[in-house]
Amino acid sequence: MTSINWALEGVAQLCSVEILEFGTEEEFHSKPGYYGLYPTFSDANLTTYRPTNEDCLMRIVTTPDFCNACMEGLWLSLLKRVDLIDDVVAGCAQNHWTKNWYRLLEVQWVPLAHWYGNPNAPYGYTVEWFKNGEKLHFPDLSRISLGDADAPGVYTVKVKYRTPQVLVDKEHLLSSEATITVSDYCRPTSTGLM
Repeated sequence: MTSINWALEGVAQLCSVEILEFGTEEEFHSKPGYYGLYPTFSDANLTTYRPTNEDCLMRIVTTPDFCNACMEGLWLSLLKRVDLIDDVVAGCAQNHWTKNWYRLLEVQWVPLAHWYGNPNAPYGYTVEWFKNGEKLHFPDLSRISLGDADAPGVYTVKVKYRTPQVLVDKEHLLSSEATITVSDYCRPTSTGLM
């Protein structure tokens, strides 16, 4: 590099240089929404890769959203600290017409805000119930009702969070399970309910 003004020699400084080489459109995809391997370089001259060109909040702070790869990483990072299931509780109810007692089991999970209860939502929970290791047919129900006579047993509920933003979950962070033992009946006794 040559100085144009020789009078500034020894005083003038080159503070920053940036060289960008993109290639042709066939070689370099710059359109938003395209995912690939875009190189980044550190001050230690190490090469790493980012998933998008300039289509992510992690790359340019004026971008409104994270790219899908960063969203997946964010979900997995947050779910390392959270269990999807808060509790599993057992209760009783009586049918007003038949007077039969029922055992109620309910899984209490981390709520999904405005997505909760919307069957067309891209986010939600998949739920499976098991009694003594045998799968019960209560697909995706957070609360189940069982006949009182058949209720005692060991129940396991498996909950999986579904989101299109996580494609790979090697550590099963989007899944959780809990177990509850039901050892009594809901039938009334002489002193009230059990």
